[in-house]
Amino acid sequence: MMKINSNYAWAKIFVQRLEFLGIKDVCISPGSRNTPLTIAFSESKKIASYVFVDERSSAFFALGIAKKTKIPTVIVTTSGTATAELYPAIIEAFQTRTPLLICTADRPKFLRFSGANQTINQENIYKNHISHFVDFGLPNLSKENLKQFVVEIDKAFSISSFIEQRPVHLNFPFEKPLEPEELNAEIDEKFFEKLINKKFISSNVKRENLSLKTLNLIEKSNKILFSVGILNEDDERTILSFAEKKSIPIISDGLSGIRFINSKANFTFGSILSNKLLTENFSPDLIIHFGKTPTSAKMEKFLQQSKAQKLLIDAFGDKHDGTLTFQNPIKIGIPDFLEKISSKLNTNSNKEYFSKFQKIETRLVEIEKKMFTSDFSIEPNIIKQIISKLPDKSNLFVGNSTIPRDIDFFTRRNPKNFAIFSNRGASGIDGIISTSAGISSKSKRPTFLLIGDLSFFYDLTFLHYLKLMKISLKIILINNNGGGIFNLLPIANHKKGFVKYFKTPISLDFQPIIKSFGGKYHKIQTQTDFDQINFNEKGNSFEVFEFQTNSELSKEIRIQLFKEYENEF
Repeated sequence: MMKINSNYAWAKIFVQRLEFLGIKDVCISPGSRNTPLTIAFSESKKIASYVFVDERSSAFFALGIAKKTKIPTVIVTTSGTATAELYPAIIEAFQTRTPLLICTADRPKFLRFSGANQTINQENIYKNHISHFVDFGLPNLSKENLKQFVVEIDKAFSISSFIEQRPVHLNFPFEKPLEPEELNAEIDEKFFEKLINKKFISSNVKRENLSLKTLNLIEKSNKILFSVGILNEDDERTILSFAEKKSIPIISDGLSGIRFINSKANFTFGSILSNKLLTENFSPDLIIHFGKTPTSAKMEKFLQQSKAQKLLIDAFGDKHDGTLTFQNPIKIGIPDFLEKISSKLNTNSNKEYFSKFQKIETRLVEIEKKMFTSDFSIEPNIIKQIISKLPDKSNLFVGNSTIPRDIDFFTRRNPKNFAIFSNRGASGIDGIISTSAGISSKSKRPTFLLIGDLSFFYDLTFLHYLKLMKISLKIILINNNGGGIFNLLPIANHKKGFVKYFKTPISLDFQPIIKSFGGKYHKIQTQTDFDQINFNEKGNSFEVFEFQTNSELSKEIRIQLFKEYENEF
């Protein structure tokens, strides 16, 4: 028997089991009550530790790592309000099915509602945005209890990593003494080692089979259209390859990686299909949607207005349908679905429909060559030029508000191989820098972030960690001094209080702030400034390229662009 601190032993078993399961990363914020977990993780040679004072930044950084690796990232906090700081990132992870293991230290259960310092009710605190919760209770080192502890760890890992691919919350109550030097228990070393390396069986994910009704619908459809939202890269490639072979046109979300692939099946004008003439000419017999709800309200309008039959395909049975016009989702993996429908497709009849899309795509590119300029006060011009300049095999993280809309409206096929990332689960402006940094930390590719000034301001403190951790990140800051997105909404016509309560300009000079955090700063005003940017160089810190834009003029240009599209089509 070995003398040990019971809290430390509990945490050590937990960490070693996670090592066995293949966990690679943990983000830790300092605190007292989480001491056993912090010490146990700090001693691990297999799990990389990242330390953040700010729990919110920690959680979003963990989110970025998990987006890139597809492996659950562990987050460790102390008790009390520290747990609440994680919630925005947990919501985003839940909405985008990103795996996280949230480990919150806690006071013993008997102290709840007693007024004890830093004690809140942490019981299932994230219940609306997690797939599983377990409160482990105070450490109990009996053989029976330890075996159950490991079974619960495996269950949590399985749910987070592949059954649900979502956040799981593990609550760890600890009673003093917390430090490993305070020996207060005994443990059987041989049983401990055997337990850690024993395999437990995990559940498999159950999927649906396609009904005869669905197969008949596909067989009878002469004009089939694929609509694609945000998906993982493997599924995007699978859909694209299938569509090319079967002459099925694809319209895609601007933040789908498909958008940037130079393929004959990839059509980038989903956002102008709401034009009445195009809706009439391009309405298919059947629309099959994969992935998240489209970013573009115009593309969503087309899907809503179309009188076609509509199928929704999702491996988890999630309903991504803001139009409320699709049938209930079919719970099936995309490769499996495409394999099952392959022999049912009437490929020849779809070719004529396919050729209509090809003509529009060609014409669209010709029109835009005449319309876009090098005026860097106009946001669509910046987006167009940035996309053309980014190097091959880059990571591109796209922030929220107007930027994803401009990406969606004004980007076309691209011969470069971009990996596209975003926080479009809940589409918040918080934690954007932190998340993109998490992605960059796990990638050998150069990573670029397209972000607005309010989002940049919101996550400003993470610039410290970019420098401290030597994370290479190139930030394209589009500064229109406030919430430019509100200029595009009807509230912009309500002049009284619009600027103060909606646009909320912050009027900050970002240059000295960026330099104070140790970053490189570039102000881009002219074509010469832009041409001198070396986007291929990968350093060991961060650079910010600021474009100061005119949101009112940008709005007018967008209106003109859409009028040109409407006049043409």
